[in-house]
Amino acid sequence: MALFTNLTFRQKIVGSFIILILLTVVLVTSSVFKISSTRQITVDKIEFLNVRYERTRVALDSFYNLHFLVRKIVTDKENSEIYISDSQGFIDKATKAVEALQTNRFPKEIGAIKSNAKEYINTFNDMFIPAIRRNDLSLARNIVLGPMNHNFLTICSNMTIVNGHQIRESKTAIGSIKSYGTYVTIFTCTAVEILIAIIFTYYIPTSLSKRIKRIVASAKKIASGDMREKIISKRKDELKPLEDSLEEMREVWQKDIASIVNVSNSLGKVIDELSDSSDKIGDTAEDNQNRAITVAAASDEMVSTTQDIASNCEKASATAEESTRATTEGVSKVQSIIDKIENQVTKSRADANLVQNLAAQAQKIGSIVQTIDEIASQTNLLALNAAIEAARAGEAGKGFAVVADEVRALASRTSASTQEITRMVSGVQSDAKDADDAMQVSVKVMDGLSEESAFIEQILNDLTNKVNEVSGQISQIATAAEQQTVATSEISSNMKNITDGTKNLHEAITDINADIKDSNAQVVNLMNMVAEFKV
Repeated sequence: MALFTNLTFRQKIVGSFIILILLTVVLVTSSVFKISSTRQITVDKIEFLNVRYERTRVALDSFYNLHFLVRKIVTDKENSEIYISDSQGFIDKATKAVEALQTNRFPKEIGAIKSNAKEYINTFNDMFIPAIRRNDLSLARNIVLGPMNHNFLTICSNMTIVNGHQIRESKTAIGSIKSYGTYVTIFTCTAVEILIAIIFTYYIPTSLSKRIKRIVASAKKIASGDMREKIISKRKDELKPLEDSLEEMREVWQKDIASIVNVSNSLGKVIDELSDSSDKIGDTAEDNQNRAITVAAASDEMVSTTQDIASNCEKASATAEESTRATTEGVSKVQSIIDKIENQVTKSRADANLVQNLAAQAQKIGSIVQTIDEIASQTNLLALNAAIEAARAGEAGKGFAVVADEVRALASRTSASTQEITRMVSGVQSDAKDADDAMQVSVKVMDGLSEESAFIEQILNDLTNKVNEVSGQISQIATAAEQQTVATSEISSNMKNITDGTKNLHEAITDINADIKDSNAQVVNLMNMVAEFKV
């Protein structure tokens, strides 16, 4: 269908006749070709079947002759050797004929023929000939009537089946020549040609009528003011320029009317907004006039108030300067106190170090006294040993015993003295430890006092800075108050002029509102006219 949309009516009609002519040519050509090809295929097939039939016939004749010769050998004993010598030629011919048979078409039957032919020839060579040469005719007859006759009948029956299949294929090939397939093809092509001719005969006028009706309907919608539906022309025939022209006209009208509608709506909104704005401006002008009068009175009052603020700011500035001086003196005194506290902290730390050294010296004295006590104990032990030795010596050792007693007495007094010193040193060590602990606590307290003093110094410095800042801000406020007094005087003068101007503005806006109402009525009439169009 996509091809027909790009063709004109003339091209469609001419194309229809060309197609019918081409179909007629195709019909004749295909009929002749089908008849010729069918005849040639049939002839080739018959020739191929004749070749295959000739192979089976030669094989079957060979075994008929061989089997007939075997019967002569059994019945004619006198000429049996002659028949046996002649049988080799029949066997070779039968073997070649069987080997020439192909198993691709009838594998079961041809396979049976080949296997039975092999068994028949083997039986003839291995069993039948030896029995004849042994003159055992009874065995030879049994062999002929038994396995050899069975093999021969099997070969004949399968040959008959294969020939039956080949005869049926030949009949089928011959029957295809006499079939009505060619006539069916001819009649089918003719029916298709007639159907195509009927379709073209119906389609072309119907298509033309539908196109004209659709164009007329589109033109009526445009004439009624409905331009919403787009005219789409998918076909490229003689009516396409008309549809394109209608679509172009519809688009132009649609754009123009849409522009008019948009402008009308925008103009209506603008006039409404202008009217609302004019009313608001009028109300605002009247309100501003009242406020201007109030502001003028407030400005006069502000001038006097600003002057009072400037005077008070000057007094506050003087007070702030006095506070700054007092704060600076206080900071200096606190700084002196902080310096004295720092010196006391340093001295306390030095005293603590001295007490720690004293405790260490007392500890060393205790160690020395301990050593002396140990020496006294050893001396006492030596004196006791000397006394014992003097007693053993008798009269000769009396003088030495007296010396030993004196030494032992001296060692006892020394031991008692060292014990007393040890008690005193232990008391000194205990007092030194308590003093050291007290000094450490004092040092910690002094450190905390130093930190607190530094914090107080920082607070006083911040206070001095804040007082200086406040003093500067008060000075700035005083200057600003003086400038504000001048500016307020100018505002009061200007507000009187604004009051007069606002009154004149209110009168002008009243006239503008009347003109806006007239314009709004004309825009409403235009919008009613444009509303009849549908875009």
